[in-house]
Amino acid sequence: GPLIPGVLRGKLSAFSQENDGYVRNLADGRRLLSENRAGGRGALYWTPTDHLQVELEADVSHQDHLTAFGLAADPQLALAIPQYYFTNRFVTNQNDPDFEKIDSGGGALTVNWTLPGDLLLTSISADRINNFNLDNDDDAGPITLTHSHFIDKSGMFSQELRLTSPQGALYDYVAGVYYMNETVHSNRHTSVVPAPAETLGIADLSDVGTRSSAVFGNFNYHFLPDWTLGIGLRYTRDKKDADFSQNVNVDLGFSAPYIAFPDARRDDKQASGDVTLTWKPREQALAR
Repeated sequence: GPLIPGVLRGKLSAFSQENDGYVRNLADGRRLLSENRAGGRGALYWTPTDHLQVELEADVSHQDHLTAFGLAADPQLALAIPQYYFTNRFVTNQNDPDFEKIDSGGGALTVNWTLPGDLLLTSISADRINNFNLDNDDDAGPITLTHSHFIDKSGMFSQELRLTSPQGALYDYVAGVYYMNETVHSNRHTSVVPAPAETLGIADLSDVGTRSSAVFGNFNYHFLPDWTLGIGLRYTRDKKDADFSQNVNVDLGFSAPYIAFPDARRDDKQASGDVTLTWKPREQALAR
């Protein structure tokens, strides 16, 4: 609603959701497959003058689930290991943690500034993060064969500047530049020792970065009242770099105990465009 009438207004919302789990885990007494979500978003809209509009938007969310990515399905397991297999599909006995946590959030700032000659300058700045944390009892039983722990984190920032000409004349155009920077970090372990230990097993580490920049433009020529010729051009450059390593310190059948691909890089450039011819019939010519 309005905070300063005619100048500043805003909005705010929030949500929360809780679902109880329905699979009883004998190992710790908790109920798996529960879901818990909470978050919110807000926005401010500022119009200090007729020629300037500013919008600020942000959101955040948190998810915390007790998961069960698998249940023991072979009755023969109970012959070798007591309380491994259950005929009741709503009972399990998993000794390693089962959870999934996701935290995400971001914001965007949009500025529209009307310049002399009715030119519109638009700036869009955005930033976003996402954090993922998962632990999983891979063998779904009371002893540890393997369990996995994944931690993934990512962040992205983007910026766009765009100039738009007045509409309704013989011609109009849009021109602008764009930049994006994204980073992703992953730390993943699959271990053969009980959680929280991760000393024996497979460890994967990776980092990926992406930087993208572009210039673009679109020109429309309204050479007749019903006809428009459009020409669009864009030049994009994407630069990527990555580091990856995998360390295996227990015999799980992998061909090599250590694999690494450090400083992998790629640089791509591309120019693209299009030409369109548009016919927009007058209102009197439309079928009714």
